[in-house]
Amino acid sequence: MGKKNKKMIEAAAGNQTVDKYIDVLDGIRAISIVIVIWFHFWQSTWLTPYINFNNTITRYFGIYESHLHTYIRYGAAFVETIIIISAICNLWPYARSIVLKEPWPDTITFWKKRAIRVFPSYYLCILFMFIVALVENKYPSTKAMWVDLLTRVTFLCPWKGNWYLNNTNLNGALWTVQVEVWLYLLMPLFAKLFRKWPAITCGVFWLVGIVSSNVVLVHCEGAVRSWENFPLMYAGFLPCGMLICISYALIKKAGIENKYTHLFAFMIIVGSWVAFDGLVHTYKGVANEIIRVEGRFDRMILFSVMIFAIMLAGPWIKKIFANKVLKFVATISYNLYIWHQVVAFWCKDYKIPYWEGEKPPNMLGDTAWSWKYQIIILVLSLIIAVVLTYGFELPVAKYLRKKWKV
Repeated sequence: MGKKNKKMIEAAAGNQTVDKYIDVLDGIRAISIVIVIWFHFWQSTWLTPYINFNNTITRYFGIYESHLHTYIRYGAAFVETIIIISAICNLWPYARSIVLKEPWPDTITFWKKRAIRVFPSYYLCILFMFIVALVENKYPSTKAMWVDLLTRVTFLCPWKGNWYLNNTNLNGALWTVQVEVWLYLLMPLFAKLFRKWPAITCGVFWLVGIVSSNVVLVHCEGAVRSWENFPLMYAGFLPCGMLICISYALIKKAGIENKYTHLFAFMIIVGSWVAFDGLVHTYKGVANEIIRVEGRFDRMILFSVMIFAIMLAGPWIKKIFANKVLKFVATISYNLYIWHQVVAFWCKDYKIPYWEGEKPPNMLGDTAWSWKYQIIILVLSLIIAVVLTYGFELPVAKYLRKKWKV
């Protein structure tokens, strides 16, 4: 057998030890989206999961109350874990090429795959919301209509403060998708630069994220809210995603996992969560726009470390994140994220469940109404997500993959 063929066989054997699909990422994405949705629902219901532990035993351990309410009030931060996971999933083929010598992904094919995943459901929402806005005559002027429509159709909304913060009729939650689209455009370029100059590329992208955040904090005083999700702030998420992928591929290829590495990974998970817990409670759970921008780099590192540790944890940890329930939530997560806030707003606008007067019952302390409202918007959001995922998103994706030969 020739040396070349022998090397190819050895490489193929090594590649088989590295899964192409990292199933725990589905669970992490699902949990992150659930927390974000819970945060958005909390903004409308004011139902705060607060429990006071009035007993001696828990106080021996320094536990006086449940801090779950603090995480919910800080829930918007978990959008960042979704972006990190997106970076990992989409940079994974590039990392495999670098570490396992697999073929380098074609850029056009990569963009086609992202378009198939993102565009159909996104533009369906834009179209539907735009028609509703026209029917209900929600735009004060023709200019306002075109600005709202064009900045969201072209994903330009986060690039300018007044475009981002304007009172959109086209679903404000879509800013996350818009930021991710710009990261998708950058990913093939970033991957090529990383392959050639890894240290410099990571340093530059991290620097861009840090500097752009500080520019907003220094020069946009009083208007940070308008610029808090400027796309360049998220540039640093790409090197984090790539380094996770490279490290994971190297460890899997080397086959050095054992009960000790699993234990070490578990310790990292606990340590990073304790660090995040301290970060959350430092801010008392009230994450205003300045805190969100100031703490983004710290959270990015903490979330990246935690996600990487979960990827390398033992099978008993993986079962928590890789199960059928979370897999299902991950499958419908895109449409669930797109529509949940719309459902919450519409139900409150149309007084579902019904209430009398001008002030919503949650502002009057009516928890019975808030629980009914939360159950209704949750059930409706799940139904819409399931119907659109299996009745629209997946069939359209199948058709486009066949048509575009992806």
